[in-house]
Amino acid sequence: EALHRWGERIAVGLDARDGRVAMQGWRETSSTQATSLARELRMLGVRRFIYTDIARDGVLKGSNLEALSEMQRVITETLKASPDATYPTSALIASGGISTIDDLHAIAGLGVEGAIIGRALYTGDVVLASAIQEIERGGG
Repeated sequence: EALHRWGERIAVGLDARDGRVAMQGWRETSSTQATSLARELRMLGVRRFIYTDIARDGVLKGSNLEALSEMQRVITETLKASPDATYPTSALIASGGISTIDDLHAIAGLGVEGAIIGRALYTGDVVLASAIQEIERGGG
């Protein structure tokens, strides 16, 4: 019911380690592939996802572009298969490891809708206002 009522306002977080869904506060890793779960959730009506590669979260080593690209592909495919053409073509927000504006450009190049920047803001590696201007100027 919540998905029907609020649709795009709901984002489901998918936390993964080595491509598999992490749970219980990241203490356990299931055998379920994050992309498989995303596909299933999408078919249930979830329109927006936040994907975190927990091995990269908080360590400032860049995003897992390969995993993000695969997740973006799966979500985009299932969105295109949706009978409701008003769904966005991109409904993925990247999280984990973002440490530079170059990381943001790389993520934007995948067609990902947005990014969550954490530690890089605290350390000053990314200045939010500059990052926003840079991405807007760069078309990302």
